[in-house]
Amino acid sequence: MQPQYDVFLSHNSTDKPQVKQIASTLQAHQISVWLDEWDLRPGEPGQVNIEKAIENSHAIAVFVGPLGLGPWEEPEMRAALEQQVRRGCPVIPVLLPGVTDNIRENLPLFLRPNTWVDLRSGINDENGIGRLRWGITGKKPVEISPAPSSSTNDDQPQTDPTEDAIANLSHIVRSGNITFFVGASTGYEAPACSGRTSDIARNLLTDLKLIGATYDQLLPTIDIAGMYYAIKSGDRNLENRITELMASARAEVPLTHQNLAELLRVLRARPMRRSRRRTPQLIVTTNFDLMMERALLREGISFTRIVQHRSARRININEYRNVSLIAGNQVEVRPDGEEPLRARLDSFEELDDLISGVGQRTINEGSADGTGETSPLHTLALQDLTDPILYKFLGSQDVPNSCAISVEHYFEFARRTLRRNCIPAQISELIANSPILFLGYGFLDPDFRLMYLTLLRKALELQTDLRYALQLPPERYEGNAYRQMEFKTRIWERIKESGLRKLGITTLEEQESVFLEKLLKAI
Repeated sequence: MQPQYDVFLSHNSTDKPQVKQIASTLQAHQISVWLDEWDLRPGEPGQVNIEKAIENSHAIAVFVGPLGLGPWEEPEMRAALEQQVRRGCPVIPVLLPGVTDNIRENLPLFLRPNTWVDLRSGINDENGIGRLRWGITGKKPVEISPAPSSSTNDDQPQTDPTEDAIANLSHIVRSGNITFFVGASTGYEAPACSGRTSDIARNLLTDLKLIGATYDQLLPTIDIAGMYYAIKSGDRNLENRITELMASARAEVPLTHQNLAELLRVLRARPMRRSRRRTPQLIVTTNFDLMMERALLREGISFTRIVQHRSARRININEYRNVSLIAGNQVEVRPDGEEPLRARLDSFEELDDLISGVGQRTINEGSADGTGETSPLHTLALQDLTDPILYKFLGSQDVPNSCAISVEHYFEFARRTLRRNCIPAQISELIANSPILFLGYGFLDPDFRLMYLTLLRKALELQTDLRYALQLPPERYEGNAYRQMEFKTRIWERIKESGLRKLGITTLEEQESVFLEKLLKAI
């Protein structure tokens, strides 16, 4: 089918006024454009129409403004590059006013080989618009200045921290493991994803009639909003309400979780070393959603889930054994001694029923003297469990009364955890003796601070392994008011410096899903 549009305009919503003017200029030159505000029909699924428009466009222009790519622009860019490989579709990076001089730093890694269009001097720059028309139509204007080189010495960085990290980690996983920490911010790359903490906090405060439906100012964090809700309605109603909010939203597994599950599947295929037994692979999450479980099952991976209760006195263990993908777009789990369970990969309701339906066992603290030295929680043997291990540190939505949500929960959990040895010792050992990759955490997030004080502090005191945190600059988080505060107060560089100096964690300004794609390719 012949393309219906000359060019698809991919852009950050903050750059829309400038992009609309450029679109009008292109139309004046008889170039047909696809722009979401003009061409998305109300009442139809936006993502489906966007994908069709990309497939039916002769060229794709990816606009890069001072705040970088928007949350929807990232997947559009990846779809555009796929079309470039598949059918030779031109993908044109367009630099808008306000972009800094270091061009390579502003361009996503996979766009850097493509010759860009420079509109930094103004969106009405005739030379720049002429180059954009040339890229779209393939017809070079009669008079046009030479193109900037995509590999000038001024733009070539001496070192790339992200590439260095990928080289280090890909070398390590040939014989060892990485401990992955998966936080709530991974949901911001999928706007339709349920479980975003900012959306939950907004709904809780709306239920309490503390804010109206149109309130658009700074909100308290979920632990503060949860405390208000629990005081009025009780802990059980708070947990039930959050579970309802997750179930009512249109579910979508974030790309980070999908890429991580694919990476774990590849790592499982590594040959066993003769000299030692392979240590269990560990994934730690403070989220109480089921996104990571869904991603692992959809990849056909057997695993064990350990749910730590907010009481810190009990853990639940589910072993998802003999997992396989079968015909009919289904996943099957065959627990020992039980009937096989099946779910369709595209039905999150069925997947969640499967996750909850696998038999679980509960281990209580059981320490007579209260010190926890002989507690079964502390002495749990991970090597006897199905690898990899998913450790849900603050509970899970499908295990009643397990989730630590409010400030009161956080304080009580920290007090009990520090007083007793409730955390499995082998989990602490794995964290202390492996490289760490933090996905979807900010150093100032309440759940990260809680995790640091109770689980990470001793491990991070050891300067023996690599630790990386993937965090985009705060201006890239349009829906996260707290990251925006880091941007407006200009403290982001200090936060990164403090994370490296105090915690030994190197911050990499890269999208989590993109980093995992690069790591998988390197491995």
